[in-house]
Amino acid sequence: MGVTSGDSFNIPGTGNFSGAFSVTVTNGMGFGGYGNALRTGTLTFSNGSSVSAAFLIFGSSNPTPGNGNTIDMTSGGTLTLGGSITVNNAVTNTWTPGTGTVVLNATNTLPSSVFTSFNNLTIGAGTTTLGTGVSITGAVNLTGTTIAGASTVTLGAGGNINTNIRTNTAMISTPTSVATARTITVANGAADPDLNISSVISGVGGISTAGPGVLQLSGSNTFTGGVTINSGTLRLNNNGALNSGSPNALTFGSGSTGILQLNGNSVSISSLNTNATVGSPIIENGVAGTNTLTVNNSTSDTYAGVLQNGSAGTLAITKSGTGSLALSGNNTYSGTTTLSAGTLDINSATALGTGTFTISGGTIDNTSAGAITLSNNNAQNWNSDFTFTGTHNLNLGTGGVTLSANRQVTVTANTLTVGGIISNASFNLTKAGAGTLSFGSNAVTLNGISLNSGTLTSTSGKLSLAGDF
Repeated sequence: MGVTSGDSFNIPGTGNFSGAFSVTVTNGMGFGGYGNALRTGTLTFSNGSSVSAAFLIFGSSNPTPGNGNTIDMTSGGTLTLGGSITVNNAVTNTWTPGTGTVVLNATNTLPSSVFTSFNNLTIGAGTTTLGTGVSITGAVNLTGTTIAGASTVTLGAGGNINTNIRTNTAMISTPTSVATARTITVANGAADPDLNISSVISGVGGISTAGPGVLQLSGSNTFTGGVTINSGTLRLNNNGALNSGSPNALTFGSGSTGILQLNGNSVSISSLNTNATVGSPIIENGVAGTNTLTVNNSTSDTYAGVLQNGSAGTLAITKSGTGSLALSGNNTYSGTTTLSAGTLDINSATALGTGTFTISGGTIDNTSAGAITLSNNNAQNWNSDFTFTGTHNLNLGTGGVTLSANRQVTVTANTLTVGGIISNASFNLTKAGAGTLSFGSNAVTLNGISLNSGTLTSTSGKLSLAGDF
């Protein structure tokens, strides 16, 4: 059944529409019994039903209101409004979002009562300011529009966020809570970013990106359920975007084509992984300056994507925590790679990019399928004793080595080759472990060398010791 009205449409008593219906009202629509205490305003949607009006008044302001009013979308349907929602609370008004969809096509502030929960919510135009304690169980759809508010909105089991192609940035500035993993699908339009979430995202859930657009996180977020990048660009606009207090795990999904852009921020994560089906994931800085991604993990992680500087600036990497991190991509970043703790598996010839490799603790290894020789000849700072596990041979290239004090290098198995010039006549080097430490063919100058176990080799034409061997 279809009903079209060029004026306002009011149900002062009970209006009954059977089956799926379509009601279009050019002006406003009111539901609220009045004139008799027994009268109610009731609208019950069935699947496929639709109501469209310029604005909605729920509950009568008449001096003799009825006995409670109801809008029920349990079975679905669509309610489209071009303007405001007004609730008159002289009597009890009951709103049941059910499985329905509400479309708001103009700037408005929702009432703080009654309309505090939605299934699917589409913001078609302008800015919608939510009321207090709003929950959304279905999809949130933004068309270059804004959701605002001071109270936290909770995204439920189906509360995923979607944007479409627009020339202006879609915005979410109301605090948002995620109880389970939520997917944010961002279309790629002329806007940059396509979606900016400037408020804090909280909760035990995580976020997963989809779509080719740019999602920008500008809040100091506290959610803890992890981040999965499947496609598009996740741009960080805050040092705490991935939770600086309890850092999130970062995963690139199966066949990911996604990009993590630090965007001038140094951030920490609790793990870093690519899927077994790697795809073409990228981590970059992207703006002027040097910024660091710190992987503070306690797990065994593998990142097979690319680490690069991006269009501007420099990316640096720090590995801390007790876990292991394997890098096996074709990396081009030029910032320092710092190993502070745990194990760094150097599993490609370009794993460390082109910058300096600083060892401040921990263990290195090569857990790839065979021997690896670094091709960028990274300069090295040995600021701590370290161990080479030696799953397979590793050649660190011919980059120069600087010792900051007496050092012990433990080679547990196979061969670690250090082919760069070592010029530290004030410091001693101790070789430990059953494996082989090879100096290659460049000059080595030390105060003294101690061989505790295993093998020490050098093809250098010059091995200079100021002290003892």
